[in-house]
Amino acid sequence: MLEIPGLMTLWDAAKAAGLIELTSTTAVPGPHAHQFAHSLASSLAAHRTALSHVIGRHFFSEDPLRPSPAVDVVAGQIVLAAMTSTPRTRLPAVGPVGAGDLYEHIAALILRGMLEQFIADGWLVCDGKYTVPQPFRPAVLDAMKSLPYYETDDTSR
Repeated sequence: MLEIPGLMTLWDAAKAAGLIELTSTTAVPGPHAHQFAHSLASSLAAHRTALSHVIGRHFFSEDPLRPSPAVDVVAGQIVLAAMTSTPRTRLPAVGPVGAGDLYEHIAALILRGMLEQFIADGWLVCDGKYTVPQPFRPAVLDAMKSLPYYETDDTSR
């Protein structure tokens, strides 16, 4: 399981949200498992923690083909703007590499792929402009604040 990124992300999210606890040999239901399984109002914090964890993992790729963290930063900027009154317009489709820079072409494909995955996951929508639906914004903001390139000093607010 630890070798399959999607499963590892879900496993880590379940641990972070208190849905499971690990013993030396097994996983057992965690303190928030019952509320989460039955979508009780008391499980809102666990839902938010799990979603935030999953979203944050999209930005920490260990893929050796990933050109640089710059793609993550740009994707993060688009996501942050998607929670404001001035969201970004949908990125244009990435055409063939042609005579352009291969590195820039690959970065554009990865960025577009990340945004399409966020849309498929349901926490980002795009009807001409990228937006994060209001109910998801607290979890998405938590995820963005957890990224090293968006560190904030909450004590000054």
